[in-house]
Amino acid sequence: MYDYRQATHTTMFRDYNRFIQDLRNSIKGEREAIAFYTRLAELAPSSYARNQVMFALRDEQRHNQMLTNLYIQLTGSRPGIRVSPQLPTNFISGLTTALNDELAAADTYKSMYLNALDRNIQNIFFDIMHDEHEHATRFAYVRGTL
Repeated sequence: MYDYRQATHTTMFRDYNRFIQDLRNSIKGEREAIAFYTRLAELAPSSYARNQVMFALRDEQRHNQMLTNLYIQLTGSRPGIRVSPQLPTNFISGLTTALNDELAAADTYKSMYLNALDRNIQNIFFDIMHDEHEHATRFAYVRGTL
């Protein structure tokens, strides 16, 4: 684990305060997605659809851990974020919501990637951004098969 607190914020970010705010919002979004996808998987009409949602769920759990760890490394404290997500009641509408949320998250992660000047931090956001695009693609395909 790299200790980011030894570097200066001005050498690591274009706008540190914005980055930390976006990081908090991203952690909240990942946690909401975990709850949302857990419920969405229960609503899935087929094992194929459920497997695609579970694929994304596992990634979101990994993203949450990565982002939480980064927050702790940058600030020295836990993010202390609580969520109360709106859970889906219908698979198709939930899948559409998930698809749109994944695309919006990818845009946020692109902005965070561009804000970061540190290669290790950029790599985290490139990885997560790629995953979010993959989830959107998978969800669009599942939606097209229903």
